[in-house]
Amino acid sequence: MRIFTKKAFQFEKQNMSTITTKAMTFQDVPDWVKNTLLFELALKDGSVQVLADTKQQKELENDGMTQEEKKLREQAKQLDIKKWQTLGITKLKKEIAEKQKQLQQKEQNEELPEKEEEQQEQIPAQ
Repeated sequence: MRIFTKKAFQFEKQNMSTITTKAMTFQDVPDWVKNTLLFELALKDGSVQVLADTKQQKELENDGMTQEEKKLREQAKQLDIKKWQTLGITKLKKEIAEKQKQLQQKEQNEELPEKEEEQQEQIPAQ
């Protein structure tokens, strides 16, 4: 399995030799690494990425980010999410979803007074 690591890691498993990675490097690691807790956590926060093909490796070599990560970071920037540059992918997705939900609720709340005013205007005065 080929991975890209943004940080240095040391993957260990009983009866296996320790695998150490360096920050910001591509490396081939044994498949058992993906079953370690450290790998699962690093994958969740975006510190490790499993490379599907050479195209994905080229993207990472060019700027350290995949197309998906670029889009998410641009979206987070536009939504004015704090620390969008340093958040992991999973946290970034969560923050974007929360911010979009807040904006939708705000829009709905702004529409309600307008609708109430329209309804009051339609009621004839007695």
